[in-house]
Amino acid sequence: MHDFENIFQFKSDDKIYSKVNYDTVTLGEGGYTPFYSQIFKLKANNKTYYLAVNNGIFSTKDASQSIKALTIENNFT
Repeated sequence: MHDFENIFQFKSDDKIYSKVNYDTVTLGEGGYTPFYSQIFKLKANNKTYYLAVNNGIFSTKDASQSIKALTIENNFT
């Protein structure tokens, strides 16, 4: 099982912010923290969304991949 720490950096109102994300997918035994490999930008309904591809590594043969939707509000995701 591999756990990762992710740092998201973004610009809002001409300021640059960094946020450490300890995004544990499940709690308790079997919980894991994925890493994000790509982020896609999507504009809909006058709002910007970011589709982040996350990857979990559990063993040499078990892995997962999913998408998390994020948006920036009040300078935080």
